[in-house]
Amino acid sequence: MQIRNVYPCALGTAYNPFLAAKLLPVCRKILEDEEKLSPYLGYKSTYDPARSLDDMIDIPQELVDFKEFALKECTNYLKQLGYMTDVLNLEIQLAVNKMEYGDSHQTHVHPGVLVTGTFYLSTPKGSSPLYVADPRTLRQMNTTPLAYETDYTADIVDIDVKEGTLVLMEGYMGHGVRKNLSEERIVLIFNLVDKR
Repeated sequence: MQIRNVYPCALGTAYNPFLAAKLLPVCRKILEDEEKLSPYLGYKSTYDPARSLDDMIDIPQELVDFKEFALKECTNYLKQLGYMTDVLNLEIQLAVNKMEYGDSHQTHVHPGVLVTGTFYLSTPKGSSPLYVADPRTLRQMNTTPLAYETDYTADIVDIDVKEGTLVLMEGYMGHGVRKNLSEERIVLIFNLVDKR
């Protein structure tokens, strides 16, 4: 039998370890400033739904360059999916996250966000991968027993990442991070929004 994929979810990835190495010391410095950290996520992060990193600091040139890189990658991602981007007023909103041993992030989505992304700067041994949750919520009513897990039947799929990996997805896709087992998992997270 031939199987056709209907309504697939698009996960975009790119790899730039040189940019990650350049950004890591900048982001470590930002994370050292307790005044820039928010308690919102429950671990070290500058993410605050009421303000962006741009509102908190004078953005260093390295992060300005990253925002341009992220905007280009997000625009390419959206175009490959068939969206019109030239009619949008696109903006990248950044935050810096550091997970330490035992930190995690439950499954969540980004309402009103076109693309959400994560750029991995430090992923030592024991760093938790990103996971993506099945967005087909009605599938939860399926009671058919599984012989084995496949891309069609898995509720959660782990995305292996390393330093320099960029992961993009549409804001509706549920994702999270299981318990981290390293001392320093540092990422740049960002949302692409339409400011029209």
